[in-house]
Amino acid sequence: MERVAERNKIRRLAITSRIAILSIQCLASNLLPHHETDVFEAAKSPLDTPRPLDPVVSFLFGGLMRWDGQYFLHVARHGYTYLNTLAFFPLLPMAGSFLASLASPLTVLLSPPLLLLLLFTGLNFYCFVRAALALYDLTAALMPIRSILPYRAAVLFCLSPASIFFSAPYSESLFAMLTFSGLARLNTLQPFPSSALLLALSTACRSNGLLNLLHPIHQHLRFRRPHLALLLLLVLPLPFILFQIFSYGRFCLDPHYSLPLFLIQHAQDNEYLVAGGTPPPPFCLQSLALPYQYVQSSHWQVGFLRYFEWKQLPNFLLAAPLLFLVISCGWRFFLDYTGHCLTLGLSGTRHKLVQGQLPAHTLPMVVHAVFLALFCFFCIHVQVDGGLKAAFINFISVKNFAHSLKKKLVRNFLV
Repeated sequence: MERVAERNKIRRLAITSRIAILSIQCLASNLLPHHETDVFEAAKSPLDTPRPLDPVVSFLFGGLMRWDGQYFLHVARHGYTYLNTLAFFPLLPMAGSFLASLASPLTVLLSPPLLLLLLFTGLNFYCFVRAALALYDLTAALMPIRSILPYRAAVLFCLSPASIFFSAPYSESLFAMLTFSGLARLNTLQPFPSSALLLALSTACRSNGLLNLLHPIHQHLRFRRPHLALLLLLVLPLPFILFQIFSYGRFCLDPHYSLPLFLIQHAQDNEYLVAGGTPPPPFCLQSLALPYQYVQSSHWQVGFLRYFEWKQLPNFLLAAPLLFLVISCGWRFFLDYTGHCLTLGLSGTRHKLVQGQLPAHTLPMVVHAVFLALFCFFCIHVQVDGGLKAAFINFISVKNFAHSLKKKLVRNFLV
């Protein structure tokens, strides 16, 4: 009964946090000056004439149509027309496009871009609530029965400083829902296909979904089922692989792919490389092409130490507390369970729970979070660190945080 009551609290908090975030977004977007940057904007169709409800939706949610949200809105409407759009995986745009087709009668009241924005907002609202509940279920499955950590982790997930990205047309909420739901099913020993399907779909949502494969593969190796581990290694990355094959075919093997004139004009105005254009992208000449890796490297400077510049020092300082918390928690876990870590958790030895520390069987979670922290620090824009690790960081750090501080104010607030 206690768990049921806590889940209901989490559901209410998740819903309340979304309403609060959307309200703050509305006020900030309409009262504060916008930061003008030379970033991607979705192409506008000549058919996108104003509709009666456009001003209302634009006033309420217009602030969400920024930054990466423009890419997802563009892909959902026009597909992968430009090379730089290949950095954004297809599951969220496909979901948005499908919902837009169902809601097409509403275009008499709303122009297609704003209708799509409204649908994305509603979809991410739902996914975020489901993700918060799934995170609670996952943590409850891994922690001792009377642990307060499941509730605390879910609360911190709802109150994350990066919370706005879970409401905007970004893939964070969908990815979190798929990941946490898949891992929760995996760790509660529910039917194998359901967890495998959810984790496989996460690789069609974000590239770091590939790391989710660590968990089911490790579980099957731990239970001495190497044949299933090998099968998962071959099958689960298929959505990611298929997207790379599609990207290569679209930009390298389809020279006659044609685009509407307004998309071509938009590309010329902004110097975008279009599908079917000439010359083809450089990755087309590589023997082992990975379009996603090329686009990330050429357009976002992703690569080892490529972000290490003096002008980026504020971003490193911004990410430093979170990075330190994750790395220190991971190091403490290693010191407490050194033998378990050195055998990759496959020895079958039972370990007693160390006071104030995570159980030994959460090793895959710790490795996952520490790897993301190090990868963010050395290879990508370090300020996206919080969005990538999401509640994995909450999960492995809250226990250490609460155990170390022991402040009654924090304890009362979270309980």
